[in-house]
Amino acid sequence: QSSGCEPLIVDFSNTSFGSVSCLWDFGSAGTSTDCSGPSISYSVGSYDVSLTITDANGCVNTLDSLNMINSFAYPSADFSFGPQPTTVLNANIEFTNLSYGGSQYMWDFSGLDQSPAYEGSYTFPDTGVYVVELLVTSAEGCADSISYPLVIGPELLVYTPNAFTPDGDSKNDVFMPSVLGYV
Repeated sequence: QSSGCEPLIVDFSNTSFGSVSCLWDFGSAGTSTDCSGPSISYSVGSYDVSLTITDANGCVNTLDSLNMINSFAYPSADFSFGPQPTTVLNANIEFTNLSYGGSQYMWDFSGLDQSPAYEGSYTFPDTGVYVVELLVTSAEGCADSISYPLVIGPELLVYTPNAFTPDGDSKNDVFMPSVLGYV
């Protein structure tokens, strides 16, 4: 039995001796008269395969293999996240899994941490652009991944004094706001 993710390429071989003619039947994947054995590409599904051979004496023999080939679909990975845009004061990002066809999940938070949860949240430590990847694996072992960048910006704090002392000591001599976090 051969199985795998689509498109599943299967190399067939005829191990019978004395074959003069052959007829391979691959179900909906077609037929072939190649006695040495063709390579067939299968889309998603289960397939029966049969080989009918004729020897030099005109004797015919058929081998039927039911559900011999099983080709599986890939899952589809996707997610959304927020809040975006956000600042370092609100760096806890919620992730919503929008994938389908998966049974196992692995989140990679820009190399800082990983999680096998279906969905959840992560708090990023500082400002910057972070790439988050989600790897989704089906029960049959087929995998898909997707990644998105997210931005954690700086927080600008404006301080405006309510008084000033213009006494020449270089401390609070001018009435003006100051901005923290501005580069």
